[in-house]
Amino acid sequence: MHTLTHASDKARLFSLILLLAACAPSHAAPAEPQQARESYATAVRDQSTSPAWVLITLADDGEHASAKLCTHGAFLIGAIMRETDVGVAQARQLALDNQDHVFHFTKPAALDNLPRRYSEFDLANARALLAPLSTPELQHAFSSLIERPLLVPNKLPRAAIACALLERGLSPRTADISGQIYVEPLRPRAGTPPAPTADY
Repeated sequence: MHTLTHASDKARLFSLILLLAACAPSHAAPAEPQQARESYATAVRDQSTSPAWVLITLADDGEHASAKLCTHGAFLIGAIMRETDVGVAQARQLALDNQDHVFHFTKPAALDNLPRRYSEFDLANARALLAPLSTPELQHAFSSLIERPLLVPNKLPRAAIACALLERGLSPRTADISGQIYVEPLRPRAGTPPAPTADY
């Protein structure tokens, strides 16, 4: 039988227990807003050069604090790897097994891999900017990478825009060349007129 004789083994086991505990089903209602399961899983599995975003609850057990965080799925996987010393495949599976998208981290290296690139003020402004638009209008407005940029006049961090879109139920990505935030193109049913483009 293998015994934990080294401090690093014990620390790794503790980190795995924390993450697995977060994966266990919870009878409490999840905090809102929460990213749709399909959108979250796609972002976790994503390996493209235009990375997808996830909306998680980040728990800093050292500071006994937690907060919502929007980040690229790859950054979440990297944080899990740093916290648990596992490989990419196992880290991705731990993320997929997590049902409420709450992640507990204790190691500074893991937390450093999940920087917050927007303030609450930025997020509030992004929410206000998108609030007048319906979900189809948002999807239409952010579905093109060739029309005039939508973010430059507003001077909002891209991460704040991505977070506001996630909260509205969309699945944003970051374009690999321009860095623009976009969502998958709207695919209207036959005979359905396109949603109008909003002016900002």
